[in-house]
Amino acid sequence: MVWPIIEAINACVKLQIGLPINDLAKMKETADDYARYVNGAIYGCVSAIDGWVCRIRKPTAEEAPDRNEKNFMNRSGEWSLVVLAGCD
Repeated sequence: MVWPIIEAINACVKLQIGLPINDLAKMKETADDYARYVNGAIYGCVSAIDGWVCRIRKPTAEEAPDRNEKNFMNRSGEWSLVVLAGCD
């Protein structure tokens, strides 16, 4: 799901996010740099994704026009939005 989302963002805002997937030498360089950064604990890592859940109040009908409130509820039954971030 990550790359289709990145491609959609790129298409909308003309922002280039991503890895040089067509340049294996650059990918290896990225992996080598990260391995040095973590003192060899991990090798082959070229990107990372993390996230957290931001609690919100229940959205109004105007804020959720599809009226599907469950889109804003997490598995614990709290109103929330998921915030994801990635880096390479």
